[in-house]
Amino acid sequence: MDRIVSYLNFGGNIRPRTPEEIFRFAIVGSNNQIKIDVKPIIFQVPERAPKIAKLYVCVKGRIVFCCPFDEDKPKTDSFSTSVGYFRQHNKCLEHVYGVRYDFDINQFGHPAFHAQMDSLMCFSDHIRKRYFDDRCVSDKVEAALKHVRIPTAEMDVFSVFVQIIADHLIHRDSNCCEKK
Repeated sequence: MDRIVSYLNFGGNIRPRTPEEIFRFAIVGSNNQIKIDVKPIIFQVPERAPKIAKLYVCVKGRIVFCCPFDEDKPKTDSFSTSVGYFRQHNKCLEHVYGVRYDFDINQFGHPAFHAQMDSLMCFSDHIRKRYFDDRCVSDKVEAALKHVRIPTAEMDVFSVFVQIIADHLIHRDSNCCEKK
């Protein structure tokens, strides 16, 4: 991650910094599913590049792969990704956006890949622990309608990492290599 950060001339940072603090791998289930848990990771980024990094994006999730015996490649069995956006405003944090991405092929009546708005105020604890303890936090998302499922592409934690880089670190003056 440090290589990407320095290559993009990133003005913010990522915490925690080591993979051991972020990823937990396990083999679960009777058919040897591979489960990756991603503990909360916080990206301090600008709202729009190349401005000052005053936005904190906390990502947490899990992804499970199954390995069918008749195929060579593992397939996504399930995933869940939660993303909370917090804006630094004066000496406070404002929870300005929260979304959960899920994959549920077995539930009737809604998209297999979908997103739902959600208040993720619990993520503010992780941000405060890693950056500053004394900030007040306000929730601008609590009144959002949480039960509407919006169809999406597969937005597992790794897809969200790419989205954060594209949304907050790439700008019109980025060179061709950075835009790829």
